[in-house]
Amino acid sequence: MSATIAAVYRDGAFHPDTPPDLPDGTAVSLAVVAKPQSPGQAAFEMMRAIAEMPEQAGGDPNVTSDNHDEILYGGPDGAR
Repeated sequence: MSATIAAVYRDGAFHPDTPPDLPDGTAVSLAVVAKPQSPGQAAFEMMRAIAEMPEQAGGDPNVTSDNHDEILYGGPDGAR
């Protein structure tokens, strides 16, 4: 038998989307081709990575998102 079977790799094993027509215990060879991420999945992964970042990433402890207007524009309302 030769077939292309869609599967997800999870918890250290490949889980086919639909069960193959094979008896249990049949040895097979796998050729793994990763599917590209959808734009939505890529955006989700990026947002998750950003959310996991520390709020303060070293450097000047007085530079935070709370005072970015003052730092960038010279004042809380952007007035210099």
